[in-house]
Amino acid sequence: MSLLKSPFTLKSAAVFVLFAVVGGALASIDWRGEQLAATPPAPVLDISPVDLNLGEVWLQKELPFELTVRNTSRRPVKVIDFSASCNCTNLSPTEFTVPASGSTVVRGVIDLTRSVADLKAARSGFSVTLSAETTRRSSATLKWPLRGTALRVLDVSPSSIDLLGGNEVVQDTWSPTVEVKILPQMDLVDVKPEWNAGEADVEFEGPDWGGEYVLRYTPRTNLAVGDIDTRINLRSKLADGSPGPEIEIPVQGVVVPPVRLSPAKVAISKPRTATTAQAQNRSTEVSVVQIVSLNGTEWRVVEILDQPDWLITDISKTRAITLGLTANVSTEEPIIIHVVVEAETGKRCKLPLTINLMQIGGITGL
Repeated sequence: MSLLKSPFTLKSAAVFVLFAVVGGALASIDWRGEQLAATPPAPVLDISPVDLNLGEVWLQKELPFELTVRNTSRRPVKVIDFSASCNCTNLSPTEFTVPASGSTVVRGVIDLTRSVADLKAARSGFSVTLSAETTRRSSATLKWPLRGTALRVLDVSPSSIDLLGGNEVVQDTWSPTVEVKILPQMDLVDVKPEWNAGEADVEFEGPDWGGEYVLRYTPRTNLAVGDIDTRINLRSKLADGSPGPEIEIPVQGVVVPPVRLSPAKVAISKPRTATTAQAQNRSTEVSVVQIVSLNGTEWRVVEILDQPDWLITDISKTRAITLGLTANVSTEEPIIIHVVVEAETGKRCKLPLTINLMQIGGITGL
């Protein structure tokens, strides 16, 4: 007799299936008769807690760190976006594939001045959530907390020096002094500023009875014309003799020459036809540019540089320039000439003057 045709065998098989179903159902119920939750699948990517704990670090704008992302599965895992919960953190790479049972190193930089809980506290915790978005359905997005404690050694106020509140610093004119107060947040034995002595005079006093230092910054009068982009470095030594962090105080501003042109840009109409006056190399229309002193010194025009043949200039009045055009203007593009002015002391400055050419119309100062 065939085994499949045996009534006893079929009945036994049915009983076995019944016990299997009931047993599976009972397996999801604990001894108290409550339904057990399904166990979620283990994440395929992992980062060591040691990497995620940055410990105690100095409060700084650029704290580098390194993470090792490990793949615990037997298949490669593609990360399509590795990101942080705030824009205070930069990560690289942000897209990568972790090989099966392998790892990938991710490097980052975090700005602690934008991530600490209390920027004014001597000790303040910080936390940033890192997220990895993958192509796997079972673990599409994974998250890890990156934590640490920032130690603040010095309270610097203001934290940067903006010369004259963002206005221009006139060369050869003594500029107001900017005062910076420095209050230690930890036990220190020494604080020293370092700066470029050719750019400014710095007075440093303290500490007073409250432990506060005062730094007074005065820019030199012989600064070169242009943008100021420098810094003061504060070096500290802790009470135990170990060095503290180096703190930068940015210094920014703009230095201008002590004399300027008014206006610094002019527009002159191009002649349509050659009149008698133009044929004699004289323009029928003129524009006047004045010389303006910013430091009380008398200035006079001594020379015009980069002047084309079709531009007429008259500097006989010494404190003003008269401009005109001949009939043979050879360009329609704006040009820049340079006016050399001289002070009573013999110092000279070269000032740019922009000239825009107009087809018709009058003369307009821009």
